[in-house]
This record gives sequence, C-alpha cells and structure tokens, in this order.
Amino acid sequence: MKIKLDNILKLLPIVALLFLPLVFFYQLLLQLTSVLYPATDVLTAYSLWKNFYVQNVAIHHVMPLWNPYEFSGVPFVANASSGIAFPLGILFFIFPVDLAFGYAFILDFILLGLFTYLFARSLNIGKTGALATGIIITF
Repeated sequence: MKIKLDNILKLLPIVALLFLPLVFFYQLLLQLTSVLYPATDVLTAYSLWKNFYVQNVAIHHVMPLWNPYEFSGVPFVANASSGIAFPLGILFFIFPVDLAFGYAFILDFILLGLFTYLFARSLNIGKTGALATGIIITF
C-alpha cells in the first residue's frame, strides 16, 4: 500500500493545528504540577465548583442540585458557573481537577483552531488561507 504525497499534504494543516498549541503550552504537558499564570484566577474561582461536582457525581452518584456550602445555599445546576454542561467536563472525572483545567485549556485551543480551519474550508477558502485563519484565531 503506497502512501501518496497528496494524502499527507491534505492532513498537514490539521496536524499543524493539533501540534502548535501543544508546543505553545508545552509546560502544561511536561510539568504536571505547573499551572498557566492566568489560570490561577480560574482555579481559585472554579476549582471548588468542579471538586464539588466531581465528588457528588463520582463518589455519591448524585447530581447536585443545590450547593449548601455557599452562603446559606445556592442553586448548583441552574448556575452557569458550575459548568456541568461543558463538553470537556469529562476531563474532570479522568484527571485531578487542577490538571484537568490545563488539559481542557489546551483542548480548547486545539479545537478552536481545528474547527476554524474546517469552517474556513467550508467557505471555499484555500488551504493556506484556512490554515492561516486557524492559526491566527488560535493564537
């Protein structure tokens, strides 16, 4: 089975859009305890919500409707800050919460570039222009 050069060149933009965010955020991948500088605010604000959600679902097998630990209690599911509908929220069940924030952050950038490239291609923009669009919007 021969691999044609055309097939490799078709995948090159997609591979580039997958690879560039990994290079840019290499510290999150190589140093598992590292946290991106602006992410410290995100961790402070949302890690308690994520821990509460993961513990209730994974350990107690209950979807938390109410958060009794904030003020006299606040709605949990109805609050958009809980992020339970976030598609990459599955990462919080696989990895520790602090690491999952970093991995979700990287995946956000990868998916942003990849889907921007695919959208630009659907608008009949050339491969080079679509790749440039994906890279520009990613970074």
